[in-house]
Formats: sequence, structure tokens, C-alpha cells
Amino acid sequence: MKGGNFSFLYEEYQIIFGKITKGFGLIFKAQAIIAFANAILTVLGLLIISFFHGGDAFPYIITLGVIVFIFGFVPILGTFLSS
Repeated sequence: MKGGNFSFLYEEYQIIFGKITKGFGLIFKAQAIIAFANAILTVLGLLIISFFHGGDAFPYIITLGVIVFIFGFVPILGTFLSS
């Protein structure tokens, strides 16, 4: 298609899809940063709560942090699911 009769369409769509792919990559990167920050803050909060309750209040804090990180990629519902 690149060297055929419709190469002008290929060039136009290559520009459009390149912009879409770049934009989607930036959105995914931002969502990953938000999910990571949310997971770190959740783990720190649970560690603080666990410290004030004798240290054994939450046995799987790291696992809960990973769950919060994974569910953080689901934009709205993920926050409620991970909480």
C-alpha cells in the first residue's frame, strides 16, 4: 500500500495514526504515574495505621498495594474496586 496507487492515503493515515498512538501513549503513561502514586500512598497509609494498631493490623500490605496499582489502570471503577 505504501508504494501503490493509494500511497497518498497511506501517508495521510500514517500521520493521523502516529498522532493518535503518541497521544494514547501519553495518556497511558499519565495513568501509570497516577496508579503508582495511589499505590504508594495507600501502602504508606496502611503502614501508618498498622503502626498505631500494634504492627499486625494488615498482614498483606504489599499485596494490597499491588492490587491498588493494577486496579488504578481502570479510570473510575478501579478506585472503588481497589478501595
